[in-house]
Amino acid sequence: MGSQEKPLVFFTEAVEHITRAARVFRQPGGHMMMVGLDGTGKASSTELACHISQCELYKLNITRNYLHADFRDDLKKVFHMAGVQGSKTVLLLNDADIIMESFLEDVNSILNSGEVPDLFDNDELDAISMELKSAALEAGIPDTRQAVYQLFIQRVQTKLHIVLAMSPAGHTFRQRCRAHPALINCCTIDWYNEWPEEALLSVAHAYFSRIDFGTQEGQDTKALRESVAGVCVDIHSSVTTAAKQYYQELRRFYYTTPTSYLELIQLYSRMLESSRQLYMNSRDRLLVGLSKLSEANSLVGTMQEELVALGPKIEEKARDTELLMQQLAKDQEAVDEVRLIVEDEEQTMAKEAKIIEDYAEEATRDLQSVLPALQTAITALDALDKSDISEIRVYTNPPVLVMTVMSAVCTLLQQKPDWATAKQQLSDPSFLKRLVTLDKNSIPNKVWKKLKQYSKHADFTPERVGGVSLACKSMCQWVLALEHYMEVYRMVEPKQQKVREAKEALEIAKGNLKAKQESLAKIQEHLRILQQQYQDSVNQRESLRERKVLTTKRLERASILTTALADERVRWKDSAHDQDVKLHGVVGDTLLSAANVGYLGVFNAPYRRLLVSQWLTKCQAAAIPVSKDYTLVNALSDKNKVRQWHNEGLPQDKHSVENAVVIKSGHRWPLIIDPQGQGKKWICGMEGERLKTLQAADPNYLKILENAIRVGEPVLLEEVGESLDPGLHPILVRKIIHRGGQDLIRLGDTEIEFNQNFRLYMTTSMPNPHFLPAVCIKVNIINFTVTFEGLQEQLLSTVVQQERPDLEQQHAQLLESIAADLQLLRDLEDKSLSLLQKSEGHILDDQDLIETLQRSKKMSAEITQRVGQSEETEKNINQARQKYLPVATRGAVLYFVLADLSMVDVMYQFSLPWFQRMFRQCVDYLNIKQSHGMGTPTRPLSGTLRPQSARSSPDISHPAPTAVKKKPDLIGQDLTAHLMKMIDTLTESVYKVVSQALFAHHQLMFSFLLCTSIMRNNAVQSTLSGEVLNSLGGLVEKQWLIFLHTPIFANMMDAETEQQTDGLTPMQRLEMQAGIGSDPSSPNLTPSSSRRSSVSGSTPFIGKSTMPKWLTAEKWRQCQYICSTMEDFSQLCHSLVSNPEQWQLLLRMDDPYHAMATRYIPLEEIKGLGSRPSSGKSVSSRPGSGTQERTQKTSAKKVVFKWEELTAFQRLILIKILQPEMLKASIRSFVEEKMGIKFLSTGDFDLKEVFEESDAKTPLIFILSHGSDPAAQLMRFAKEVRGSTLHIDMISLGRGQGPKAEELIQKAHILKGRWVFLQNCHLAASFMPRLQAIVDSFNKPGADIDPQFRLWLSSKPDPCFPITILQTGLKMTVELPQGLKANLQRSFGSGGSGIVTDQLYEDAKLGPSWKNLLFGLCMFNAVVHERKKYGPLGYNIPYAFTSSDLEVSLQMLQALMVEEDGTVPWSALLYLTGEVVYGGRVTDAWDRRCLHSILQRFLCPEALTPGYSYSSDGLYRPLPKSYSLAESRAYIDALPNSDSPDIFGMHENAENAFLRSQASELIETIISVQPRLTATGVIGSGKSSDEIVLEVISDISQHLPETVEQDEPGTARDRDAGSAGRTTLNTMFASNQAAMRKKSLEKQAKGEKVVQEDPDDLSNSALVTVLRQEIDRYNRLLGVVHSSLRSLTLAVKGEVVMSEHLEEAYNSFLVQRVPEKWQEAAYESCKPLGSWVKDLAQRTDFFSTWADLVISNMEKKMGINRPVSKQSPLSLDLGEGEVTRDGPRSFWLSGFFFPQGFLTGVLQNHARKTGVSVDSLTFDFHVKTTSYDTEEALNDTKQGISVLNWAFKQGQLPPEAGVLVFGLYLDGARWDPKTESLQDTVTSQQYSRLPEIHFDPVQVTLSQLEREASSVSDSSTEATTEPSQPTQKRIYECPLYRTSRRAGNLSSTGHSTNFVTAVNLPSLSTADHWVTRGVAMLCQLDD
Repeated sequence: MGSQEKPLVFFTEAVEHITRAARVFRQPGGHMMMVGLDGTGKASSTELACHISQCELYKLNITRNYLHADFRDDLKKVFHMAGVQGSKTVLLLNDADIIMESFLEDVNSILNSGEVPDLFDNDELDAISMELKSAALEAGIPDTRQAVYQLFIQRVQTKLHIVLAMSPAGHTFRQRCRAHPALINCCTIDWYNEWPEEALLSVAHAYFSRIDFGTQEGQDTKALRESVAGVCVDIHSSVTTAAKQYYQELRRFYYTTPTSYLELIQLYSRMLESSRQLYMNSRDRLLVGLSKLSEANSLVGTMQEELVALGPKIEEKARDTELLMQQLAKDQEAVDEVRLIVEDEEQTMAKEAKIIEDYAEEATRDLQSVLPALQTAITALDALDKSDISEIRVYTNPPVLVMTVMSAVCTLLQQKPDWATAKQQLSDPSFLKRLVTLDKNSIPNKVWKKLKQYSKHADFTPERVGGVSLACKSMCQWVLALEHYMEVYRMVEPKQQKVREAKEALEIAKGNLKAKQESLAKIQEHLRILQQQYQDSVNQRESLRERKVLTTKRLERASILTTALADERVRWKDSAHDQDVKLHGVVGDTLLSAANVGYLGVFNAPYRRLLVSQWLTKCQAAAIPVSKDYTLVNALSDKNKVRQWHNEGLPQDKHSVENAVVIKSGHRWPLIIDPQGQGKKWICGMEGERLKTLQAADPNYLKILENAIRVGEPVLLEEVGESLDPGLHPILVRKIIHRGGQDLIRLGDTEIEFNQNFRLYMTTSMPNPHFLPAVCIKVNIINFTVTFEGLQEQLLSTVVQQERPDLEQQHAQLLESIAADLQLLRDLEDKSLSLLQKSEGHILDDQDLIETLQRSKKMSAEITQRVGQSEETEKNINQARQKYLPVATRGAVLYFVLADLSMVDVMYQFSLPWFQRMFRQCVDYLNIKQSHGMGTPTRPLSGTLRPQSARSSPDISHPAPTAVKKKPDLIGQDLTAHLMKMIDTLTESVYKVVSQALFAHHQLMFSFLLCTSIMRNNAVQSTLSGEVLNSLGGLVEKQWLIFLHTPIFANMMDAETEQQTDGLTPMQRLEMQAGIGSDPSSPNLTPSSSRRSSVSGSTPFIGKSTMPKWLTAEKWRQCQYICSTMEDFSQLCHSLVSNPEQWQLLLRMDDPYHAMATRYIPLEEIKGLGSRPSSGKSVSSRPGSGTQERTQKTSAKKVVFKWEELTAFQRLILIKILQPEMLKASIRSFVEEKMGIKFLSTGDFDLKEVFEESDAKTPLIFILSHGSDPAAQLMRFAKEVRGSTLHIDMISLGRGQGPKAEELIQKAHILKGRWVFLQNCHLAASFMPRLQAIVDSFNKPGADIDPQFRLWLSSKPDPCFPITILQTGLKMTVELPQGLKANLQRSFGSGGSGIVTDQLYEDAKLGPSWKNLLFGLCMFNAVVHERKKYGPLGYNIPYAFTSSDLEVSLQMLQALMVEEDGTVPWSALLYLTGEVVYGGRVTDAWDRRCLHSILQRFLCPEALTPGYSYSSDGLYRPLPKSYSLAESRAYIDALPNSDSPDIFGMHENAENAFLRSQASELIETIISVQPRLTATGVIGSGKSSDEIVLEVISDISQHLPETVEQDEPGTARDRDAGSAGRTTLNTMFASNQAAMRKKSLEKQAKGEKVVQEDPDDLSNSALVTVLRQEIDRYNRLLGVVHSSLRSLTLAVKGEVVMSEHLEEAYNSFLVQRVPEKWQEAAYESCKPLGSWVKDLAQRTDFFSTWADLVISNMEKKMGINRPVSKQSPLSLDLGEGEVTRDGPRSFWLSGFFFPQGFLTGVLQNHARKTGVSVDSLTFDFHVKTTSYDTEEALNDTKQGISVLNWAFKQGQLPPEAGVLVFGLYLDGARWDPKTESLQDTVTSQQYSRLPEIHFDPVQVTLSQLEREASSVSDSSTEATTEPSQPTQKRIYECPLYRTSRRAGNLSSTGHSTNFVTAVNLPSLSTADHWVTRGVAMLCQLDD
């Protein structure tokens, strides 16, 4: 805690929070959950509320090893406080305290029941019972442990209050609330939102009221304080807004809380005081120096006058001194005589005093020798008491010895020595006291003589007397001691008398001596006065002389000083003025600096600039003084310090310098986001060897940290995670205790001394960590990610160092020299000012100062001149270095492209050190290549995994060790050519290295990103410098964003823009609006009346749309957008509307990218030129030919779009919108045009080259794709290298395999030459940290690694794989080949690597047809592999075919050919291949049918005949029998790279759909690595997610009814009363059943026969049963929908907890997806949310209307009449007699939940009607083409159908037998109404509608079944059999699926649950034609 007391600020919200908490604490058993971001004041409110409520607050003390057992111990303490001590206790738990989720389980128990099960053991329960025993007795509770324990729990429930301070950030809070309901149900919830501006303002006022702003004259302090407080609030708010945008754009998290704001206020307060003091000290020092200089100048004239007057004074003073000298000599002789006499007497006196003192000491010693015995006797007397005296006194006749002793005592007391006197003395109470105090020196001698007669008695000894009386013994001892004392005293007394006499004589002598000494003193005093007078005279004389000399020297020094500091005086004046200016702006500068330090560390450079600009504007608006050119670096640092940081390793860019300033100036310890290690490098260089580097994963790092805190050492803590160790909390928040003059800090349970020199740095290598608010408020997060400018400068130094080492060395030395010189100048100036400031007295008397200033002046002049020369030289060097800037710029561009790849796939990791090495090697290689010629080196690129086509690439990794001589300086075109070569080499090398580490589907994306990134940088560089050193051209950012986000931008257009870009002229627009004109091109225009809603997301209606029919609404809006925003596309919409021929030509182009480079010539112009083609075409035109003028004249109405004037990238934009299926090919052409074909090359890696590039310390990593396995390839390579595979150890990682893998690696180090291959690392996530530690240990100093050792790893892309291993290892992607050509090349691989070997291919015993069959089988294998790319059209279910399928099939074919002696066993071959090998993987019957059809095309007798072709275009043919294997490989290599859809049996539309999906995937991948568009600024209207969801809920509620038979959707009556106002089908059936029972009873009563089933009774109809079941299903679905909508509404409003289902629904609404819970209760559908809701509404309308028909019919039969409602089918204009129908005219099969049940119901009804078995019935299908079913209408699937009209009104009457079905679609084919058969689809039209189909039940006889079986057996020959007549129709058994997904779960019938039935459709083509095309019928489309 700081010594300064912080102010306590109470604002409204804080008071409310505190009072809420206090109110809860006053309630018995009240608990509270405070929800808010960390740092919003939850803990402070709790503490104050506890104080108010008189509660004790308990907090957990979390340590590193805190476990659940420790938590339970704390709970026991809390329970004891509340339950035993009876004190009101509050347990505060925050997110940091809950380090284990099991803690919350105990908390949940406390909240629910007030106790924790099994918290106390028996002993503890007994102790509790004992402590509460008295309390239990007082409460009248039985004295049993159970009863007392219940009392204990009751007291705990009453006294204990749990407070949970939770943060809603992240997903943890929501998951905890769901897992522990008591957190919601048993707690009072208090939300801590962001502090309002009023609260923030009041806090600022409270702090600033105690700060001295040091305002200047004319400034209002109060107003300034108000302005600063307001700007602080604005700063905090702006950072909060920027943090949200930062996440939306870059997906980087950062949180601001009130704690951040308080940190800003406190930091500003500290910085303001220190900055002002610094500026004032600097200014005062300069002013002191200036005053000293002024003082010296003013004294020069005075000193000259003084020097003239000093001469006469010196002569006069010399004469006076001579006279005094003579008188002093005479007096000195007399004084010397007196002094000798006095000294002799003093010596004699000292000798006599010595003798007397010795004699006195001897007498004293004799007397002291007897005193101990006397004292002993006195002590013995003191020990006697009254009882002892009484013992003697009782004697009447005392014993002799007693009498003798008492007589002696009486004698000493000078009393009569008899017994009576003795007894009298003994009776005296003070007897003993008299003895003790007896004056022994005054006793007469006669008494001693009398005493002698008693003491001389032989028995007068203490021992003898003691034998008679103990009391007498002590008195005897006393008598003897006194006698002995007196004897000695008599002997000593004469001596003492002599001593006294001698001392008296000595005193007399001393008196005489003293008188003589006083006389001597008077004489000496007189002499001293004379001497003083003499000395004063001499001093005055010398002083005058010195004054003269000094004045002379001062004049000289003044001249020196004035000359030396002449320049400094001017500079110091300027510096003092600068300090005044800084002082004037210190308030604003410090405010901005504090905001920078406190907030901006986490942001990147653009966000920093934006925020600082905003703050500057706010300061200026608030009249806060700010320096004119304010920057953070200038405000808090200086150039010399920055140069020092650069020398210590800090990057040169501004962003890094700002980071260094923030780290140095911040109060909180820095946490550095440092993925490239730039920050770590600088910190290590800055702190030096004293720095302690620790790893956060080290379990013992806290011990080292404690020692560093004690001794004050800097510590670097690396690899910090997203959550910090709880043990660091006291250090991070600086919980320093001041005690006894020491600073202490408590870590865990111990207190240690805190050394103020301690510094802590923390780093993380995660590029985008998510630090929660709990971390953000404790540390200062610094974003040290490398910047473009910083990397550019580093690479520039690298290239100059390689190209011009002398220049770079000179540059480095020059920088150091300038830094040293400037520092020396600064030091000299500081020394001069310091000397001037510290100088006392006259400034001209300080010789050291003058000499120092003189030296400084001389040195300063030299340094200034040297600095000027150095700066000029630096300018020249920088100009020379800037010539190489394009190379560094290209390197920086390349690196940032590589850095973005990690967002595409986690395995695409490339470190900055690796890239820098790569960059340096490229530059080195080019220099060596130019020095030694163009010879190709023998080693490959460093770190590359290159295709075979790239194996001749230059070697840049191992240059020859030959010394390179200095090259001549290149200038002009030579230098430009050299730089271009360098740039090309670098770009090609990086591409070749990186592309091999990418999967095939990402390589084009990488090439495109590489190209566009270079072009975008070119655009920036051309804007800045005006020149770019490449021919790629520029790409402005606007066009790049439009290319990526055209759909988003198009949806943002307003109505006015859409109207202006509708493709019409103003006159046409007016005519259309008036309704009097016609469309300019009516065949191509179609009106649209759709309206967008928040559910459907469709296009808003503006009026009549001019959109061409061949365009979708989305494409049209995109065209309108680019037309309105890009000048080059301004005529696009006009051309689309008025000139359809041009755009139809575009759609027919196979290569639109190159075709649009030539001008389009319209048909009229071609006719004018004399030619008569059928349509316009695109041809090249020469400039100035006049064609343009003729076009304008002949095409006045038709607008020709000049696409030839578009740039290459603009062509891509147009292709992406209008022809997305060609986008991928166009991008390939674009990259090839801009960068060359070499940037599109792909190929396999060469393991041999990779192995040669590797070493024992570098792991080799296989990145796996699905179905790939490099094990066989590695084993073959191992055998090739070593001759066997015994040296390789393989293990597949998984559970429990980690220790075994580690053991293999350890053994490999012991056993030389071993390889270890760890497969499937992604399956061992827990082992990955250990593997990282093992690999890191390879590179530790002293690590002994066998050079032959290799570590091979394989893994699928997985985040658990260590990033450092990916960055240091050699990566190789392993994936299955893409395309037929690649598949065949793999099968026929060279060098024995393929399945087909020379031996197998040339086996003559297999017959002449062997080669054809082998090639056909390989072709079949390639086709079935590649057919998966077409999705459901290819296979219903994607199957994982592998290379082993082909191997097994070839082996079986070989075996069959050998067995049949060369004859082809077709049946066995087809069965084994199609049913067993490949068919064994196929689970769907329709996929198996497709597989057989494909197989019969490649393995059939016709394939052995000459001229046979596998494809209709003749491109793929069987190999001639004469072809060798080499010729076969050559044939395969000549095949096209792109596959024709015909070889797969697919239509062109299928290929286009595949290409569109690929293009969409490519664009989405590119978008994923780009900054995102912010929601508020670009994407939407600024609505929050909650508002959007509530709007969606409202729309859905309005569209959907509560039940199927509800009158109107969403009416309040139906919601409140259900269906009470309407007769439902169930109620009608109940009434009907009751009526039928009544009728039966009446008939029974009359004796009539009762018929069990009435054929006319609708209740017996199977279709009505189906209807009731469908209504029940839809009612359940609608119940789920509306229930979840209501719950979600409450959850969004915060009234209920948002469960997982509700959260999923919430997120689904935001992305227009159907929630999972709805899907579980709903029918199969692939529609988005809007279309799904619309579809559901149609379904409910259909069944509601059908139910109305049934009810109406039944009511009529029952004689019930009711009015016709608006929703009734009777309200429809049905034909006469149709009102009696009991069902739809035509059934909407798509609308059924269970369509199979409906079809079964149709068969059941027919079976009942005809009386046949339902099992003998099947359907016959008749397509009923009507006049409505035109070709245009059937192909237009965008136009929805009116379900009610088709079902109940429109069309012919229902058939007598069976049903009509409508609303079905064809996928992959179309219905031709003219031929009434299947036909191929129209281009770009994958789906089409089918007319109504009559499902006619027919009975199947046994003969028919036999005929069908025979037809199935003959189906294999149908493909080759032509019909006898051209018009003969065949039947195609077409499967009907619910959705386009087709796949589903396998049902008991063997079909997919998505499958409905099979419909026989007539066709002019063979069935195999449609089977291979994947043609199927669908119940619904996806939109």
